Amino acid sequence: MGTFSKSLGGVGGFVAARKPIIEYLRYYSRAYFFAASPTPAQVAAQNEGVHVLRDEPQWHNRLWENIRYFHSELRKRDFDIERTQTAITPIVIGETKKMREVTKFMHDHLIFVNPVPYPAVPRKKDRLRLSLSAAHTKDDLDKVLSVLEEANEKFKFSKNYLETEEKEVVPDDE
Repeated sequence: MGTFSKSLGGVGGFVAARKPIIEYLRYYSRAYFFAASPTPAQVAAQNEGVHVLRDEPQWHNRLWENIRYFHSELRKRDFDIERTQTAITPIVIGETKKMREVTKFMHDHLIFVNPVPYPAVPRKKDRLRLSLSAAHTKDDLDKVLSVLEEANEKFKFSKNYLETEEKEVVPDDE
């Protein structure tokens, strides 16, 4: 099973299995009921993506350089990115309201982030999701880091702030 949306920047995915498993999925998979076959253009784009990965390894290498650099810099700044090791980078904000404010702040500074609120994640684990690519430059990544630092000063969501908030919560039985 694989996805084209994360691995190749397209849409859809695939399952490769023995015929009985595929037949079962066709009849019982909820996602299949609302899905359509990929268009020829989508198939061609995914096919070309595979060729690029095979024939131009510098893009894969550059992506991993970006991932290592960005994650290292986020951790230095004490942002909670959990245990991620991929180009899809979460930054835990905490409360939904704060996550929405940080999202707007980032968008106002021309940085696209996806907000991910509860119930897609556990309560108080609302987050931003950033997607890195090989096309990002170090300057691009540094700009994002700078704007995140500004947002953190304003909205206080790094690990230091989140841990302080957790300590201040008084249990109901006291």
